[in-house]
Amino acid sequence: MRADSIVEPTSRTAADYLPLSRYSSIPTDCPQRDERLGWTGDLNVFAETATFLYDVGGLLRSWLVDLAADQADEYGVVPVIVPNILQPYGPQKPIAIWGDVCVSLPYDLRQAYGDDDMVVQQWNSMKSWLDDGIKYDDQGLWSPAANQLGDWLDPAAPPERAGDSVTDPHFVANAWLVHSLDMMQKLAGIVGDSTDRDQYARRYSQALKAFTKEYQSTNGRLCADTQTGVALALRFGLVEGPAKAKAIHRLDYLVRRKVYTVNTGFAGTVS
Repeated sequence: MRADSIVEPTSRTAADYLPLSRYSSIPTDCPQRDERLGWTGDLNVFAETATFLYDVGGLLRSWLVDLAADQADEYGVVPVIVPNILQPYGPQKPIAIWGDVCVSLPYDLRQAYGDDDMVVQQWNSMKSWLDDGIKYDDQGLWSPAANQLGDWLDPAAPPERAGDSVTDPHFVANAWLVHSLDMMQKLAGIVGDSTDRDQYARRYSQALKAFTKEYQSTNGRLCADTQTGVALALRFGLVEGPAKAKAIHRLDYLVRRKVYTVNTGFAGTVS
């Protein structure tokens, strides 16, 4: 072999290739055991970063078609895994963040690539999740009877119970619900349906008011007084005015109190 034909090794480390290992043919958690499956929650929290690092538009648009097909078999509920190999074991239960990927991923892809056609393609899937998949209470928030994974992998949670986060799982679920409704009202104009636009704008406003009533004190203090709780409220615009200023100072305090260490799981870290 000629010496000048040899490609010199780069200075890349294994960490540089980690994101690629999550996208071999479907978006996965990590490349071992059952984590090689298409976990929807993992993609939700990583999609914005993935679109920044690599051109994953084609792959993820194709995966959304698979999601919509599996979702149709579950009456609006988005499975926690796509392709849904769990279907033989019974109907899927709706879970926030994992299910919300059908809204947030089209939103992230449009932000990254300006793909309006993909939003139109996925619109019925997005509506089906918010209209049929989620189980609501009488305030328009998540039903308290719904099982939630919440701030999955909170460092304070026991290793054998990764969903036992410090932050109330239903606070996390409802923060994501308000966020999903906000994304829907913003994307509705692309589809060109004024009825949908008005409906989701109204539902977003109602859900935000219900969230504030449920989780915020009259003095603006959030009941989920954790790094994740405050970060979600700030990231999703759930606090405004004096309450927002108070939340910013509170998050600063909570971070300093933990000596600048990360004390957030799935939901809080992405915020």
